[in-house]
Amino acid sequence: MSFTSINIINEVSIRADYFINSTECERRALVVTFTERGNIDLAGTGFGGDFLLSQGCDVVAIKTTASRWFEDLNNDMITRISEELDCRGRTYSIRASYGSSMGGYAAIRFSKDLRIDRVLAISPLYSIFLDDDPRYREDGALLSQLEMMKPEFIGKETNFFVVYDPFSKDKIHADRFKKIIGVENFNLLEVPFSGHPSGFVLNEIGQLKEVGSRVLLEGVFPSLRSVWNRRRYSPTYLYWLGEALNRHHKHKWAAAVLIRASEINPRSAEIFTQLTIAHLGTTNTKEALFAAVTSVELDFGNVHRRLNLLDVLERTEMFQQAIALVDKMLSDVADNPDNASRQHYQYRRERVLAKMRKSG
Repeated sequence: MSFTSINIINEVSIRADYFINSTECERRALVVTFTERGNIDLAGTGFGGDFLLSQGCDVVAIKTTASRWFEDLNNDMITRISEELDCRGRTYSIRASYGSSMGGYAAIRFSKDLRIDRVLAISPLYSIFLDDDPRYREDGALLSQLEMMKPEFIGKETNFFVVYDPFSKDKIHADRFKKIIGVENFNLLEVPFSGHPSGFVLNEIGQLKEVGSRVLLEGVFPSLRSVWNRRRYSPTYLYWLGEALNRHHKHKWAAAVLIRASEINPRSAEIFTQLTIAHLGTTNTKEALFAAVTSVELDFGNVHRRLNLLDVLERTEMFQQAIALVDKMLSDVADNPDNASRQHYQYRRERVLAKMRKSG
């Protein structure tokens, strides 16, 4: 894989590089990519860049380390990218954009500005300010605009391909995108119980590259029907299926699914947390305690996992252990007597003591 790299933008938290592929290609595609939320690296080929270059594509990799949802990708930067593309004189059979979650939002948001023909967005968010989805609302403090998506951002000739989990909150965003884009240019691939973003499950069943190449280069979604049985080997799929079963009080089924997930990925604290809930739902307190302890060992710094363990210790009447745990949690916030967490931990301690006295 040989290419030439040209830097277009190089700011503190955002960078854009143009990778010109040296591979001979009869019908070359340009793909503009956007990094996902949580990216920490401005170097390299960006989101999916290595794969796209291996497919003969040219790539403009737009990378950010800030959770500002590409608000700092301003008009001047867009102009610089467009001018760089124009002055190189490369002819493209298709201009596409690609991203996941925050990057998926940006792939849609800047599609008209960058004269994009085809968008592949995995689990894109329409806005972080929706009342019925608070997942990333904390990022709102970093943004100056409340309206993240507008009809004028959408090109009438652009085709949009969106991958999402219909059983997650991502459906709220997919429905809004469908309304603003219009059904004639809007294509959906549902990946049930894939969570956010759906790319993890696609990767675990060996279909992420297939979806990427078929959509970006051919403009069609591949059928997952023949490979969907591979989902039983996807810990992410099994986790989200188990979580849904727990929410619907199908704890016995949830336990079976989550045990399978934990066998595939024994290092996932999230899986053991859900497994704790499933075992408690079937009154299997011994296994619930083991799962809760394991989740804390894997992710001790996570307060929610320790509270989950505290719940199990209370239910199993292991009061001395519960007091020791809550005292440790209190010591972690000892320097802040007004901390809301400290008040809650103190309440939990008093509750455990009351149960201890009642039990004799």
